[in-house]
Amino acid sequence: MPPPSGGGIVSPLLATRTVEGARNAQGEMQMTSMTRHVLLLAIGLLGACGTQSTKQPANVNLSGFPPAFREGYSDGCASARGPRTRSEARFKSDQQYASGWRDGLDICKRR
Repeated sequence: MPPPSGGGIVSPLLATRTVEGARNAQGEMQMTSMTRHVLLLAIGLLGACGTQSTKQPANVNLSGFPPAFREGYSDGCASARGPRTRSEARFKSDQQYASGWRDGLDICKRR
């Protein structure tokens, strides 16, 4: 049956398909938008992981220590293996960083 021309009567079946089609198209657009947001979030989180310091030795598990201690440990260990790496301002003001730095220096000197 050809579509009605002008302002004729539309069959209920055709009207139902048109409304369902709009819902499907809208639902697909929302899913696509949601998928994009999830992918962007995942990429952002993975990118953030890639910016962490690589100075920390892989064979030391510091997961139970605060971030300041871990950063100090990493800098102290790097200092034991090469030129001194230390944030002087942080070493003087942040006890966790200073403690981590001394531990990292001492332990990595022994290796």
